[in-house]
Amino acid sequence: MTLIGIHVDIRCAVRVLALCAMCVGGTAWAQSEVAAGPLDGMVFVGKIGPKGDPNLEDELHFQDGEFWSVNCIKCGFQPANYWIRKVGSRIHFRGELTGERGSLAYQGEVIGDRVEVSITWRKSRWYWQVNKELEFAGVFKPKAAAFSVKHAIDTANNAQPAIEPVCSR
Repeated sequence: MTLIGIHVDIRCAVRVLALCAMCVGGTAWAQSEVAAGPLDGMVFVGKIGPKGDPNLEDELHFQDGEFWSVNCIKCGFQPANYWIRKVGSRIHFRGELTGERGSLAYQGEVIGDRVEVSITWRKSRWYWQVNKELEFAGVFKPKAAAFSVKHAIDTANNAQPAIEPVCSR
């Protein structure tokens, strides 16, 4: 598009405006620093499942600036970077796990030793898109060893979702 004699790439302009909007008012999301994120080394145990009925045991790990769900890596979803925003004593985070089965967009909040997470699973199909709302609720597990990001990646890369019971849910 040409605007006042200047060629403007609409997609680029939208990205710049979105970035500027995120930074206004000091509420920008900051990517956690590798091995220094405020959630790194934490493991939360709880349940994941459909919104309103999380019924499957799971663990949410944070390590070296990345996060993952134990059940989700078994289904081929890769660990991913997470971003945080602190509001008082609460830590809000977000991130997106991706794999052949789609993407899982996480938005969560750590309050004391509890975590509450809304998850949107998206998977494009031939003529439609799956949009499923999930949730995870858990508590901090002290002295739990978060396994390495490499181990999580290896687990996701070697996943066999077709025979993994948690993937058929």
